Parts: sequence; structure tokens; C-alpha cells
Amino acid sequence: MRDPRQNVGKQGGALWGAALLFFVVGAFGGGVAFGAEANPNNAQEAQSQLNALREELRALQQKAKSVAERRAEIERRLQIAETSAVILVRQLARLEAEAQRLEEQVAAAKRAWEAAQKQAQQSRQRLAHLVEALSLTVPHDPVVGGGPQVTTAVAERVREEAAAQVQGWIAQAEAQRAQAAKLAQALSQKQAALSAQRTELAKERARWEQLAEKRKVLHEALAETLANVEERRKALEADARALSQLVKRLEAEARRRAQEEARRRQAESKGGNIPEGDRATARAMVAQRGALPSPVAQGTLTATFGERRPEGGTWHGLFWSAPEGASVRAVADGVVAFADWLRGYGQLVILDHGQGLLTIYANLDAPLVDVGETVRKGETIGRVGRMEHFATSGLYFELRKGGKPVDPRPWLKQ
Repeated sequence: MRDPRQNVGKQGGALWGAALLFFVVGAFGGGVAFGAEANPNNAQEAQSQLNALREELRALQQKAKSVAERRAEIERRLQIAETSAVILVRQLARLEAEAQRLEEQVAAAKRAWEAAQKQAQQSRQRLAHLVEALSLTVPHDPVVGGGPQVTTAVAERVREEAAAQVQGWIAQAEAQRAQAAKLAQALSQKQAALSAQRTELAKERARWEQLAEKRKVLHEALAETLANVEERRKALEADARALSQLVKRLEAEARRRAQEEARRRQAESKGGNIPEGDRATARAMVAQRGALPSPVAQGTLTATFGERRPEGGTWHGLFWSAPEGASVRAVADGVVAFADWLRGYGQLVILDHGQGLLTIYANLDAPLVDVGETVRKGETIGRVGRMEHFATSGLYFELRKGGKPVDPRPWLKQ
């Protein structure tokens, strides 16, 4: 049952809970971390988380910068490749034009050579016909006179002139042939250069296409990274603002907590200022020493106070293996001083029974009570959960007196 008359309120309960955490955590030497911290419990931890968030944001911004620099480098290389490709295309055009002109010159030289050869052949044929005609000339004409010697001399002169003309045509044909051969050789060299240039252009285009594909991939990666960075940046900035506010609040609470603790100690030293309810609750719990109920009904005690832990150190409390979801009960009347996640203990409930007596219930699935709430002996305050550190689900229980862990077994009903 909840007692509204003794509900100290959320703000006062939070401050008292913070004071108890400061008091309890300092003596929690046997605690084990079970994962990353979800909620900071003091200003130092909050500031540490804030610094981590800022560092993550800087890392994301650096990643975006790195991707942008890589894209800029790819863009620069693409520009160089595009310029090279343009130069190669122009060179190819020039080479192709030169090759075309050489092909035309070679063709013209071949035609001239063939014409010269044909002309020489025709000259040979005409010379042969002329010599044959002269040989048929009448050897002696009394009117003309001169005799066969004159005819022979004329034929010989005609033959020499025709032979010289034929030799000229032959020389001309030979010169045309040599020019055609020279042009053919130049054309072959130009075609080889043209082939090499085309191969180089193909390589350059392939390189350009690869760079273009890289640019596309980097552009998409950068867009995605920038989107993620922007989204994460907004989330981180929101977390950073919240943590900054939390740091300020926790620092203020720490100052108030110190003042409250000083006042409390002063009151205890004077005596008579401790609330009667605290005295009565503590007296009732002390009176029931040895008869307090087990905090979990469905469970098997598997670890006891003072035993060595497998990971080192000793147990500061008791551990019951129990089915997940089993009810966890308050062993005595008390006020909820803390009900939240605590590093090394998961979801945790701390009950203040007065006069420095505290009971701690760790490894819960979730607390079922709130800070400042008064609970009665046997009342369900949570349910058994499961943590990675333990091979089985169960409840971890401690009893604190004056901030120091004591063996709970003499207090519990056997």
C-alpha cells in the first residue's frame, strides 16, 4: 500500500535519492558494468557524455569533409582526363586528315605511275612500227638518188630519237613509282600513329568513365553522409543541450545535496531531530531481524555475501537465480530513495528504512515504484530481469548499514 501522507514529493525525493546515490555508490565496490551508461547519475558522468557527443559530432563532420575532399580530387582528375581526351580527339582529327591527304596523294602517284608506264609502252609500240616501216622502204630511186646508205641513216636517226623518247617516258614512270612508294611508306607510318592514338584515346575514355563512376559513387556517398551528419548533428546538438542543462542541474543538486547532508549530520549529532517515522521504521526492521521475508519467493540462492566472484572481488550481497518476471518484494517498510538505471546494476530500487538502513534490489526488469513513495513489507516493488553478466535471470540484493554492506542472511528468515 502507498502512504500519501509520507510521500515526500518528486523534487525532494530526487534530491534525497541523489544524496543516497552519492552515499551508496561510493561503497558499491563489488558492482559490475553491464553495458554503456544510459542515464548519467552525476555531473562528471554527464559532462563526460557531453564531451563524447561533441567528439562524435566532430568525427562525423570530419568524415563529411574527407568524403568532400575525395570527391574534389576525383573532380580534379576528371577535369584533367576530359582535357586530355579533348587534346587526343583533336590530335586524332589532325592525324585522320593527314592520313586522308596521304591516301589521296598515294592514289594520285599510283595513277601517274600507271599513266607513265602506259605511255612508255605505247612509245615502244610506235618505235617498233616505225622501224618496221623504214625496213620496207625502196632501197634505190634513180630520181631521188642516194641509195641504200641514205635510207639506213634516216632509219637509224629515227630509231635513236624514238628510243630517247621511250627512255624519257620510262624514267618518268620510274620517278612516279618511287614517289608512290615514298608516299605509301609515309601513309603506313601515319596509319600506325593513328592506330596508336586511337588506342590511347580508348584508354583515356575508359579512364574517364571509371572516374565518372567513382564521382557518381562518391557523390551519392557524400549526399548520404551529409544527410546522416545533418540528422545526427541535430540529434547530437539536442542531446548536448539536454546534457548541458543536466550538468548544470546536477551541479546545483550536488551543492544542495552537500548542504542537506551537512544539515542532516548536524541534526543527527544534536539528536532528537530525526523524524519519529524514521526511528519507528528502523526499530521495526531491527526488531524483525532474522524474520524478514526473502525479497524473491521463486528463487534459488546461488551467491552469498563474502564469496569470491568469478571476475574478481567478493559479493557484497546475495544473488537469487529466479525466473524472469518473478515478483520482487520489499523486505521491510521503507521509502523509495532511488528507482532508476544504475551502471553495473541495471534497473535498481533503493529503499530507505531509516537510521542508515538501506536495502538494494538490482537487476530488475523495471521498477514498479517511484522515488519518495512509501512501501510496506511484502509489497511488490519490481520484477526480476536479466543482464548479460549473469547466465541466468535473477535478483541481486544488498543490505547497507551506515553506507557499508552487511551480510543480509542474519536478517532474513531462513
